[in-house]
Amino acid sequence: MNKKMFVVFFLVLSLFLFESTPQVGRNEVNTSIHNTTTKITYFNATRAFNLIKAQVEFGPRIPGSNAIENVRNLVVNTLSSSESWMIEFQNFSKLWVGNLNISLVNIICTPVSINLSQPYFLLLAHYDSRIIADMDPDPVLATQPVLGANDGASGVAVGLELGIVLREYHNISNFRIVLFDAEDQGGTGWDWIIGSSYFVSSGKLNLTDVSFAILFDMVGGKNAQFKREGHSYQHSKSLVNEIWDTAEHLGYNEYFIKEDLGKITDDHLPFIDEGVIAVDIIDDFRSNYKAWHTSSDTLDQISINTLEATGRTVETVLLNFESSNTPEITFTTSNSTTSINLIFVIIPLFLLTFIRFRRIK
Repeated sequence: MNKKMFVVFFLVLSLFLFESTPQVGRNEVNTSIHNTTTKITYFNATRAFNLIKAQVEFGPRIPGSNAIENVRNLVVNTLSSSESWMIEFQNFSKLWVGNLNISLVNIICTPVSINLSQPYFLLLAHYDSRIIADMDPDPVLATQPVLGANDGASGVAVGLELGIVLREYHNISNFRIVLFDAEDQGGTGWDWIIGSSYFVSSGKLNLTDVSFAILFDMVGGKNAQFKREGHSYQHSKSLVNEIWDTAEHLGYNEYFIKEDLGKITDDHLPFIDEGVIAVDIIDDFRSNYKAWHTSSDTLDQISINTLEATGRTVETVLLNFESSNTPEITFTTSNSTTSINLIFVIIPLFLLTFIRFRRIK
């Protein structure tokens, strides 16, 4: 083997060793969703704001409280007036501090005209608020419950308003809204994401029928910065890109920022763990949303402009999805087994070739 042949071999070897091989999940299709045609959108940010206001007026929505029960009634009253919805409560319970057995409820809202023979998508949010404001700089306030205007109420409001708009204005019904109890109580004697973890593990839905899921968490704060959450970007990159590209096209790129947020434990994670395409739209609470888990997470933190940017961006994405026969939306994992097998095959070949080259040089 001459030197030129050796160099060529080495380059080919490098490509095999360093190129990551994506494994496409069960929802693979082949063409981009993205459509630069501007869609007519009807998301009403004022209605969403009023839904946030109604939740906050109940007080802190701690699991097992009267206030969180009032939110469930609010959901029923908001959707059932048109008789276009089926609303189901998934009841379960969990022991909390002091061996208190707390009744928990996930809420599943489904258009009555859903076609269950076809895939459908999910709109997700949590509707509890945190029992302690442990990030508050005031040590007295840090022991008090959080009102959760943004962290809790905003996701519920955006999910409900989007559902109403899709059903009543666009005649889209192949989706469900799922609102989770007990997401935000980690470090208080419970783990995080209890409601969504239970929902997924219970087998309540056949997840092979779910085309994708979008989670709304802290989506109404002033000057929000929605960066690309790490789990979402790793496993659902095509949908992340679609959402952020659409926001840029609509002029909302000051909210949807093409920077990495890092990996967040949130209600999308149990779905991703089961191979479902899922994206978390969440404000950067580490460096931007300073009211996170404090007594300041109140109604005056909410911005109509942010609600509009979130709602109309996702509404446009969903309209593009519905109008596309073969949208590109994939679940991606690292194909580590294939990479390891290649290494075991190629490294010995490389060593043999190198030894032979040294002998004849």
